[in-house]
Amino acid sequence: MRPGVLSPRGRFAGVAAALASAALFFLAEPPVGLHVLLWIALVPLLLAAWAAQTPREAAGIGALFGAVCYGVFFRWVLHGWLYQLPVLYAMAFVIGTAFGAAFALGLRLLRRVPAWALAPVAAALWSTPFLLADNPWHPFLDSVILLTGINAPLPLPFLQLARPFGEAGLGAFVVLVNALLALAWRERAAARRAGTAGAAAAGLLAAAWVWGAARVLRMEAPRLPGPTFRLACAQQDLPFLWTWRAGHDAEIRATYAAMTEEAAAKGAGMVLFPQYELPEDAQRHPEYWSALAKDNRVTLAFGTYTPLVAMAPGKLAWVVSLVFGPDGRLLGAHRAMHPSPLGRPMVVPGPDPTPIAVPGLGRVAFLPCYDDVAPRVARLSAAAGATLLADIANDGPFLGTSQPALHLMRSRMRAIETGLPVVHCTPNGISAVIDPAGRVLQSLPSGRGLLIHDFASAAPADAREEK
Repeated sequence: MRPGVLSPRGRFAGVAAALASAALFFLAEPPVGLHVLLWIALVPLLLAAWAAQTPREAAGIGALFGAVCYGVFFRWVLHGWLYQLPVLYAMAFVIGTAFGAAFALGLRLLRRVPAWALAPVAAALWSTPFLLADNPWHPFLDSVILLTGINAPLPLPFLQLARPFGEAGLGAFVVLVNALLALAWRERAAARRAGTAGAAAAGLLAAAWVWGAARVLRMEAPRLPGPTFRLACAQQDLPFLWTWRAGHDAEIRATYAAMTEEAAAKGAGMVLFPQYELPEDAQRHPEYWSALAKDNRVTLAFGTYTPLVAMAPGKLAWVVSLVFGPDGRLLGAHRAMHPSPLGRPMVVPGPDPTPIAVPGLGRVAFLPCYDDVAPRVARLSAAAGATLLADIANDGPFLGTSQPALHLMRSRMRAIETGLPVVHCTPNGISAVIDPAGRVLQSLPSGRGLLIHDFASAAPADAREEK
């Protein structure tokens, strides 16, 4: 056999390793959710890439892993009816394949580094694309975030690592443990080296658990001793197909009105509706929505679309969040900074985040569309003085798939990273209230309903109006 040519047995081993890692990833993430498998999911791929005879062989193994793993992972994209979805799926498939190939190729090219550096190198190779995607210049590579981020529902103590290191750091930690376990297996003939690598993996897991568990205990949700502010997330369960259709105007308005009245009757000070395309330009013509807030004496907030040019629906638009006070006055508006890939041909990103002061609640940062997929917008919102994050994306096209659970995981990561509570409000579920430790305090899986939660009432300084 010529040098550099892979034997049939070696070719089969590489294929088996790629498929094994892809299968372990699938089982670790929603809808199965066997999160413990995440700690060993990359071991077969790492061993195969390190053992590859040529860089080309390693890239092929990685490409197969990426194609199978992320082809299956993004299958929920094909569930919706929008014509852009097959194109989006193809893009995610190509990105996943390229990422897998690049990761395995990097492992092969850098396998000559000192043995102690192999595991950190693997962690860095995995997490670098995440850091590049989460940048202020071109923050729309969200497929990369979903590829390399944390999608498995790890126990809370481990998730706490995202607070000091971010989601990219938590992902690097997971890969580091995988790489140490892979080294322990590779060096199993040398008991001392194998034991050192295995002990290092066990030590890291134990230290992370102890530190994270202590942090979770310190952040146990206290009873609210003072005044509270009641917020209601209105999961209106309207069909996604009704969006952009003026023929359903009356039904949409009636639903919003009925749920606002119900929430007000239950003592809500703020009614939060998720992002949904209203059949009118509510920002330029807010009369109905202003009156709805005023008549029910509540703060009314919702997400919708506003065309850049008046009377030009279907053209360039902003994804906006509008907030009306109990007196009917517009308290503020925020434009999405990170539009969904589905709408980017027509949706224009907004400027810097603008938390909106809600009297009695605090400064609320609205994260519509894909603003909570990557850490950047939530991080900037926290730096701008937000005291609460409101994620109001529309997951309607993907109801019945793993996407709502994946999206909820993104919101949990944003809560931990920023140290802020999050209200994850969607039209059809899953809606949830998440505390700063990433705990889901309340949730509403599907169907129409109100998710009501009492927050500590903000001091006047926390809810000051912007001048």
